[in-house]
Amino acid sequence: GISMYRTTEIYELILEGLPDKLRCELWLIFSGAIHQKNTNPFVYKNLVNQPADEFEVTMDEIERDLHRSLPEHVAFQSEIGINALRRVLKSYAVRNPKIGYCQAMNIITSVLLLYCGEEDTFWLLTSICERLLPDYYNTKVVGAQIDAGVFEDLCENYLKDIYVKLKELSVISYVSLAWFLTLFISSMPFDSAVYLIDCFFYDGAKVMFQLALTILQENKEALLKCNDEGDSIALLAKYLEGIDNPDRKIPNASANIKDLIRNSYINFGTITDEDINRLRLKHRLRVVQNMEETLLNSIAKNVSKQCSFSDDQIKDFFYIFKQVSKIGIIDGDNRNLTINKEQFLKLNKNLCDWEALCDDEIAGRIFDFLKCCPSERTNETKISKLIMTSIANGVPDSNEAYKSEKSDKSDNIDFLHFIRYMNIIYKSDANIRLKFLYGVSMNDCEKKVQIYNGIFWVLANKIEVLGVKYNDKNKSSLVDSIESSNINKSSLPIMNQDEFIGFWEIVYNLFTGMENEGEMYHASATVSTLLLRLGEVSRKYQESESQPRSESKTNVDQEKEIENVQIESSTSLDETSKTNEKIWSITFEQLIASLLTDNLLVNYFDAKFDVEKKLTDYKSQHA
Repeated sequence: GISMYRTTEIYELILEGLPDKLRCELWLIFSGAIHQKNTNPFVYKNLVNQPADEFEVTMDEIERDLHRSLPEHVAFQSEIGINALRRVLKSYAVRNPKIGYCQAMNIITSVLLLYCGEEDTFWLLTSICERLLPDYYNTKVVGAQIDAGVFEDLCENYLKDIYVKLKELSVISYVSLAWFLTLFISSMPFDSAVYLIDCFFYDGAKVMFQLALTILQENKEALLKCNDEGDSIALLAKYLEGIDNPDRKIPNASANIKDLIRNSYINFGTITDEDINRLRLKHRLRVVQNMEETLLNSIAKNVSKQCSFSDDQIKDFFYIFKQVSKIGIIDGDNRNLTINKEQFLKLNKNLCDWEALCDDEIAGRIFDFLKCCPSERTNETKISKLIMTSIANGVPDSNEAYKSEKSDKSDNIDFLHFIRYMNIIYKSDANIRLKFLYGVSMNDCEKKVQIYNGIFWVLANKIEVLGVKYNDKNKSSLVDSIESSNINKSSLPIMNQDEFIGFWEIVYNLFTGMENEGEMYHASATVSTLLLRLGEVSRKYQESESQPRSESKTNVDQEKEIENVQIESSTSLDETSKTNEKIWSITFEQLIASLLTDNLLVNYFDAKFDVEKKLTDYKSQHA
């Protein structure tokens, strides 16, 4: 069968300890994992065989911890045990990427493997992570932090004097986190901890709280005499290490695990699941609020080096970004806080004060530009090596970094991309804004990356290379390296004919609906005509350079021909011959020089927007 009645006799048998040969079967039944296993017969096999290429970071974390999992046990001193542990952890990470892998999972899994087969271990691990200890094993161990608060309340209610002492020494949360995350396996001999695991699968998380309270009660007199945090932690560690069990006696043992568990039921058996859940609900809000405040402060501190907003404005932007992303503060890694195109369009309409850029078509192209560029999720080690190598060689080729991390691109953008975009809208001048639109107009993703990095290469006296941050200690040496290598950071890729047409389509759309729309169009047509002439001059020059010397015209003839090139107004953009696309080109320096000759255009692209008012309006509308 796959179920059984909960009776007093069952309790007594469990308190005595389950026979090793029955542990796996009974753990599956007690935990309910047997039902998941039976209804998903081929899941584990498929997960084992599934490639984990997209989980490279998680797999690296697993590999680092494999040999730290019960290294003293013979089962994990050979490749057989290590490989089994790897397969289970990898399969769970693939099954539930929201959790992926967290330290402590390896410890629990290694003990489960001593008594169960791989598939049974996999389903037991699933039950622990997803039902029995919810939110324990995400990147912020939120569940464990919540239960640390629960334990404090229980300690205050049941062991008032010990609570006061440990609160004074600030060790309650520390010991509970260390004990609960690994079900006491890392704190006491594992063959003693399995007696607790027997009860845990049968009675749930309340068993952990009961045992923890019992351990404190057993050490009451010694704890009250402790003078500092170190003394109390050392005292409890020594006590736990000396807990023996019927299968292995320890000389001068501090306690027997069977006696401790039985006493925990006698003294603290009145604690119910309802009590635990009520206290969890109380502490969940506090933990999440604290985490959110910590995250906001961290974001403000890091992002302030990459934009000109105040800390409060950065926090406001991030809070709104998080709301739109629909990802909770506890849902995995902060790196998961990204938005897709639809969310970006919505956010852009609400927060961008440059009204013309709120058009869905233009905003869509901006999003495509941003998502092409390296995010904070790229492998910083690889990027930094590439950049530092190229700096040493005098060639800072950001495209190489882009190519090496091409597989990391996604259809989303992260907060760093977004705040940099907002910084361009609210804090940049005409030069930077035009450079940004220049990049948005590019068709080639590698060109976009190069322009993006050209805009954000040096910001607020803080060097950042593709998301690799350098502290002040290293900053001066990096600056010296850049300067000594004669890097021209203003040099951007040239614009071809299609991209030129796309740029002016964006510019013309910016002026639609303006009071002086006609004047703006006239100014734009004048500048675009001048740039078309420059591009045609470039084409003619390249054609002449490609001809054999004997057939080339004299310099005087070439100059006369170039002077006589006739370019019509901007309406002729779409009629330019396709055969000239590959060699027709202009540079950003030519574009900016031409645009800045017209004060009407300069004033438009240099316009200032009030970010504080925009944020205030948004908050009042979405209160």
